[in-house]
Amino acid sequence: MTGRTAKSQVVICQSSPQTFYYRGVRLSDDAPSEFNGAQPLNDTYEVANGYTTYSVSPQRLYISSGGDVLANEPMLEFRGQ
Repeated sequence: MTGRTAKSQVVICQSSPQTFYYRGVRLSDDAPSEFNGAQPLNDTYEVANGYTTYSVSPQRLYISSGGDVLANEPMLEFRGQ
């Protein structure tokens, strides 16, 4: 699946039958992020990197760390599942 917000682009890819990974880029400075171990949860994919959790759904990209919200970005475009 792919998604785009006003500030980010994200992709969730399946690398084997039950293995997914997250790849994202912050559009303001092209800062990349890529993490293995994304887990499907209903219509959302979630992956953790240390204390930071990335959640991608058809509605939004939500990034939190230690209980703090780092990003809550509505999806402008979303494809796939």
